[in-house]
Amino acid sequence: MSFKKFILKSSFRKKSRTLYQLLGISIPILIILFFAINIQTSQGLNEKFIPNEDILIVGSENNITQASLPIRESLIDELKKDNRIENVVGLISGRCDIEGINGTVMGVNSSDTDFMKMMLANGRKFNDNEKEVVLSNDIAAKLNKTVGEYVFINKNKYKIVGVTIKISKNDDKFYTSLKNVQEFETLYNLPIDYKNGSVEEILIQTKEGVNNIEITKDLKNQYINENISIMGPTEEGEKDYNYQELVNKIIFIFVPTIIGILLTLIIMMKSVGDRTREIGVLKAIGWKSRRIFAMVMSETFIISIVSFIFASIIAILITFAIYLMHPFYRIDFFNFLGTLSFKTFLNTFMIVVVMALSGALLPAIRASRLSPAEAVKEE
Repeated sequence: MSFKKFILKSSFRKKSRTLYQLLGISIPILIILFFAINIQTSQGLNEKFIPNEDILIVGSENNITQASLPIRESLIDELKKDNRIENVVGLISGRCDIEGINGTVMGVNSSDTDFMKMMLANGRKFNDNEKEVVLSNDIAAKLNKTVGEYVFINKNKYKIVGVTIKISKNDDKFYTSLKNVQEFETLYNLPIDYKNGSVEEILIQTKEGVNNIEITKDLKNQYINENISIMGPTEEGEKDYNYQELVNKIIFIFVPTIIGILLTLIIMMKSVGDRTREIGVLKAIGWKSRRIFAMVMSETFIISIVSFIFASIIAILITFAIYLMHPFYRIDFFNFLGTLSFKTFLNTFMIVVVMALSGALLPAIRASRLSPAEAVKEE
């Protein structure tokens, strides 16, 4: 029998020992993978459903931030001239009546709806100069309305031109032009004044590679006399984020890795101890110490690969189940898989290999140093 065949057969020969090894090595792998997959999925879904602004501008008066305080719309055109900025989007949002249902209107220019992640299930985008609206799937179902029909919003008649995909259990958003919402008389059941070219919030997306801390500082200095509050990343916030990220890595990566090394060490020490006579016999028939060492390390490597595959399947299923029950996200299994990155699994696999081989190193050295005489005595 060749050495390779012997290793493959030996790795899974004793079922109870193999199961013990698989479970012991799989637990820390599962923790690391669950953390990595959860981060990857969250980032992927946020990119899909949530506007990715880097800086937010809201109304402010006497240093008190008020999201409902109007901001001059002309500020948007000024910001677009900054060559560090990719997108600038002005919007107005609020609660209002839509045929007896209390919904959330999103007033935004039609050209900015992609940035706002308005994804159509059917129909088209609204025209900025018409009384047109795009309903959420949930509101359309509640009103029993479809594309081409009409609906009354704050007593004004609007044509339904589109319906968005269903992304949550209670998605009460509907979209119409910024111009239309500027003509509303009430939002949040309170009188408003967004006429004469003003918005409620401005979302800013910077270009890739731009230092968002510096641009936030620059904008605050540039518009210090405006009644606005510019909210973006700060040095203190970045320090807190980096610190929290380090803590998360220690908890979910480094600690499980150390535990995995110790578990592998204990498991393989026990495995070597249980196979003392076998190792002695192999030594007696001429196996060299380096071959015994290679045998233990190879078996650990094979077991770690199987453990990685097993832990990957479990981590994927658990994470998908969590997001399936999430009140906001609504995704199928294939969309969920699309948020995962091969790099995540590759990096985790490298950690697993280092973890398993580090834990097996001492048992492998011990096994390689056993002599046939010592094996007989220990048995």
